[in-house]
Amino acid sequence: MKKFILPAVLLYCLACSEDGPNPVNVDNTTVHLAGIILTAGGVQVPSYWKNGIYNNLMNDTTMSAGIHSLIINDSLVSISGVLLNSISTFDDEGVTWQNGLQSRIEGVSGKYVLSTFESNNLISVWEDSCLGFVFTKDGSVQPVVDTASFFPVGLAVAGNSVYLAGNAKGYYGGGFLWSNMFAQYWKDGQLIFREREHSVVSNIFIHENDIYLSGYLHRKDSSTHEGYNIACYWKNGQLVELEKRSSAGSRATSIFVTDSGVFVLGDLNFKPVYWKNGVVTHVTYLQTASATTIFVKGSDVYVGGSIDGHPAYWKNEVKQNISHQNKHGEIKFIVVGPN
Repeated sequence: MKKFILPAVLLYCLACSEDGPNPVNVDNTTVHLAGIILTAGGVQVPSYWKNGIYNNLMNDTTMSAGIHSLIINDSLVSISGVLLNSISTFDDEGVTWQNGLQSRIEGVSGKYVLSTFESNNLISVWEDSCLGFVFTKDGSVQPVVDTASFFPVGLAVAGNSVYLAGNAKGYYGGGFLWSNMFAQYWKDGQLIFREREHSVVSNIFIHENDIYLSGYLHRKDSSTHEGYNIACYWKNGQLVELEKRSSAGSRATSIFVTDSGVFVLGDLNFKPVYWKNGVVTHVTYLQTASATTIFVKGSDVYVGGSIDGHPAYWKNEVKQNISHQNKHGEIKFIVVGPN
């Protein structure tokens, strides 16, 4: 079965919705969602929904955690993330949940921890306080070369190769420096591509050996010197701009590629949209909504994100009901399959 990538206590506590109608599955597909719910105390709880029914993944709700990938392989639901240390980011620890079973990733701790699965093998990348950026491959820890001070945003695997997307840090003395921001990606630790124009990469996707990056360019008006963003994607390092300059700019946050086209998710003038082969569709016209993840199955387009800071997802631009949709949080990943 094809796998979909989008980076011990049994915790499948199925909770019926107390804040909305129970969702009904009417088309024999299974919608898997992964994201976060925020508690009243500000704790970030990693969460999973199957056909809209909520599952709390954490046994310790006093500790925050992030979600970095959701992969469905037959009946196995694999989610990777990181336990966030509130004192030092160099003490963050990689963690996985497989069918609700929580496990720490041995030896994976530090800063900017990302993980994903390939054929049930776990691949991780992180910044070690002594070694710099490293990644796991074939059971060994290997260096990421030519990092030039960056932070990773996406991790994917194709064949026997590990692909990493990232950006220069772009921060100095509390300020934000666009002059340091350039979209880039590595293959097996070697830098393959770096955009020469000021830019940000948001995600990486591999389709039939082609490497796609989503993101945006940052430009300045030649007369006013005012900065603005242009949504774009890269295919094997070749830039494709999705918009001209608009009133509030545009960005791309995620990408999904099928045989029928390139689907790029993002925002245009502060409203969630996606572009299919360059043609824009509004997910919703709400300015209080955000879109973070996209999945395409047949002719159906699924988008996950939030509305007014609450988790939400849409199918073909129609919002769907899920448990805990009135809690604070966000959908980070979505996968749709037959089971």
